[in-house]
Amino acid sequence: MSDGEEEKGKWTHIIEATWKELQDTSPRYTPYVTYGLLTANILMFLATFGAMSNDPWSVGLTASEFIENPLAPKVLLSMFAHAGIIHLLGNMAYLYKHGDNVEAAMGRLRYLVFYLICGYAAVASQVLYSSAVGTPRVMLAPMVGASGAISGVLGAYLYLWPGASTYRCFCFRFSCYCMRLTARRDIAIWLGFQFVLPVLEPSVAVFAHLGGLVAGIALAPIIAKRENVARLRQMVKQGSIEAPLQTSTKC
Repeated sequence: MSDGEEEKGKWTHIIEATWKELQDTSPRYTPYVTYGLLTANILMFLATFGAMSNDPWSVGLTASEFIENPLAPKVLLSMFAHAGIIHLLGNMAYLYKHGDNVEAAMGRLRYLVFYLICGYAAVASQVLYSSAVGTPRVMLAPMVGASGAISGVLGAYLYLWPGASTYRCFCFRFSCYCMRLTARRDIAIWLGFQFVLPVLEPSVAVFAHLGGLVAGIALAPIIAKRENVARLRQMVKQGSIEAPLQTSTKC
């Protein structure tokens, strides 16, 4: 079966499902910047864990602070800090899965700049929403997490890798039903879930996710190296790039 095609799902145990969820159509490329961002997020989580537990406002950025100083160092700090281990692991899984593909198409320096711009755009989008609501509770809620920047990576992935495929697993206790499907459909599922999140967890900054996604889609054609995009898309079309669960899927 060629990349980008879908196949009938099957049940498996949670360990294999977790591994499958991390797989996608990937280039033979060592994503040093993505690994660096993973490391930076983990180190920042460890460094700010105590502060987040005792005083989240010392780490998290509020809409009021952003409006007062859009270039405050805390803007960058908040993009690498996380509220808890589940928050961190979820974000890092998405960054690991999609970051190498986007880095391969953009080049390392451009990818780093792109990531930071998307993170900033995500913060600005959430602040715009908070300002529209205008209540003290919303304006003074601390924002932390890399999900806005990573949403930008997903947006770029949609543009740069139209022929990619991935896995999506739905779990019940320790059994999971995993399907291989196009990356576009997988990210569409993620996007749909963003509209359910406010009901399940009102504290999630959904507009940061949406703002990052839009920024990623808009910036990818500008920042990505055209020759890389053309070459990688041709490789996907020819089936010469590794498919999920084959050896060396992630380099």
